[in-house]
Amino acid sequence: MNVNPAHDRINLSRLVNRLQLEVEKPDDWRVSPETQRQTALHATAVGRKIAYARQLLQRVQDEDLDEPQSSSRQRFHASIAATLDRLEDDVQEVERRLAALRATAKPRPSLLASLPLPRETAPASTPSAQTEPAATLIPSDGGIEKDVLPSSPPHDIDEPLALLPPATTSSSKAHITTPTTLLPSTTPAFLSTSLQTQDALGAELARMATQLRRNAEHFSGALANDKSVLDGAETKLEENLGGMVAQRERLRDYSYKGRSTTWLVFISVIVVIISWIFMLFLIRFTR
Repeated sequence: MNVNPAHDRINLSRLVNRLQLEVEKPDDWRVSPETQRQTALHATAVGRKIAYARQLLQRVQDEDLDEPQSSSRQRFHASIAATLDRLEDDVQEVERRLAALRATAKPRPSLLASLPLPRETAPASTPSAQTEPAATLIPSDGGIEKDVLPSSPPHDIDEPLALLPPATTSSSKAHITTPTTLLPSTTPAFLSTSLQTQDALGAELARMATQLRRNAEHFSGALANDKSVLDGAETKLEENLGGMVAQRERLRDYSYKGRSTTWLVFISVIVVIISWIFMLFLIRFTR
């Protein structure tokens, strides 16, 4: 027997048993407006598990075709298929009840319908009369007389004007033109706001410039201190390098002397041994 079919049968049996326990719980299948969403999600999950169990059953049946059929396996397949059909009927019944509940339930009000309508605001009047450049010009004498003097016949106006002296006439013209020249002095609100914003930005930029200058001074001082420390470290490293070079040369000289002394001693010992052996042979052969 292959190992995979045995595992598939065990998994299929466990899955069907869990599905039976889930479907037989009455608390999970209550169809009411309060539990409608939860019951629908649970029914969808159980339906997917039943579909997977059917795929697993089909796989087991296909794998059992290669082996000799037995009555126990056929009964197993038939019982599993019948159980899955019964569970699927129960889930479909719950889905039908949920559909009927949705059909009878009142539609939920739309969120857009519950929002209040926006208030209509009148467009802000633009101070065109105060901001036009033409308002700063001094009008001519004829325009002032037409706007300021009352509407009366010409013969009524000429007589009082003729009786007035020239100085009085010039002073009256200056007096009349004064309100026109004072109109541009009234600064609009947005202009004052922009001036305040510019002043605030200027103060902020000045503060930032001061802080940057302080940071630059601090960094320059720190760099100067670090430079002095680095110079001292460089001097010490150069001194150490000079001392190490001198010691290396001295050790090299000692090494040469030691090797020469060693070879001298070794050669002396060899000469002494050879001389002793020669003297020994000479004494024996000459005796």
